[in-house]
Amino acid sequence: MNWKRGLFRLWLVLSVLWIARILWIREQCVYGPWIGRQEPDLWWCNHPMADPVASYLEEIATSLGPPIAVLALGYTLLWIFKGFER
Repeated sequence: MNWKRGLFRLWLVLSVLWIARILWIREQCVYGPWIGRQEPDLWWCNHPMADPVASYLEEIATSLGPPIAVLALGYTLLWIFKGFER
């Protein structure tokens, strides 16, 4: 069993799901089905959209930051446990 390959594939699938979730939330907040009506009070849309550049940078950090952090943590743990092998 190849743990490194299996964990990488798990990380890949979870990262795609995470980014899809972020994109879905953005779609609901910006282009929701309430166009032409008053926007509902969705708890995930309560962020200021005053500065579009800052919001895009925040979205990029929110969507890519956690998967990159998990990848770094996973490789660090694999590196640590590889040190215990004979």
